[in-house]
Order: sequence, then structure tokens, then C-alpha cells
Amino acid sequence: MSDTKDTKPVEEIKTEETKPNRGGRGRGRGRGKAGRGGKATANGGKNEGKPKRGGPKDAPKDSFYYKYHFGERPQIEKVDVTLETEVPAELPKEDILPEPTRDAHIKTLEAVDEKINAKKAEITKINQKKKDTINASKTKRDEQA
Repeated sequence: MSDTKDTKPVEEIKTEETKPNRGGRGRGRGRGKAGRGGKATANGGKNEGKPKRGGPKDAPKDSFYYKYHFGERPQIEKVDVTLETEVPAELPKEDILPEPTRDAHIKTLEAVDEKINAKKAEITKINQKKKDTINASKTKRDEQA
């Protein structure tokens, strides 16, 4: 063998292969190329061609989106408050609902829980009955075969 091969020293090879592109963090991530930021364009880049948020402006007139964003708003008339303005009277005490107590709330929840547990028991009985009929038909079929 001959010793006249065209080889580079090891130091040169390492620096050429591991030298990062401009922008750092390795290949293709810096300077707005393709990494996390996406392409930088006139409208911000990430959502090019997509609406900014929400639905389209030509949404159907009976849709919730249209009614919420573009529908009629109630007009509030201007109210001038002066010293002569009458303040509405407070409700009488018998018309005001009492504040519920914790014990009353717990009792109503327990009553609802009892109803729920009764329905669950019904469901388990029905499911057990269904399983029994299926098993009975399987055993009949196996005996006939």
C-alpha cells in the first residue's frame, strides 16, 4: 500500500462536520427557517390563510356565532341621575327567599342519592335477569348439540 492518500487531518474533519449553521442550535432551526417559529411572513407567519380566531364573518344568520358576534345589541337608553331621582323600594321581607342551610341541602342530596341507588339496584336486577336467560339458552343449545 502507498502512503500518498489524500486525507485531511482529524482536527479539520471535526471542525467542518460539527460547525453549526448561522443561528445556532444546529441545522435549520435558527433565523426563522423552520424550527419552532415557522416562516416569518407579512401576517405573522404561523396562521397564514387561516382566520385569526372564531368563525367566519359570513356565518349563517341563525347561528349562535353570528348572533353572538354580529347580532343586534340591546340599546341602553341614557339615564340621568339627579337628587330628585326616585330609588325603587326594597322588596318586602316575605318576598325575599331565605338562604338555604347546610343541613337542608344535605337532606335533599341524600334523598336524591336514595333515588339514584334505587335505580342502580333496578338496573343490576335487570342485567342479572338478562345474564340468566342468556346462560339458560346457552345450556339448552349445548344439550341439544
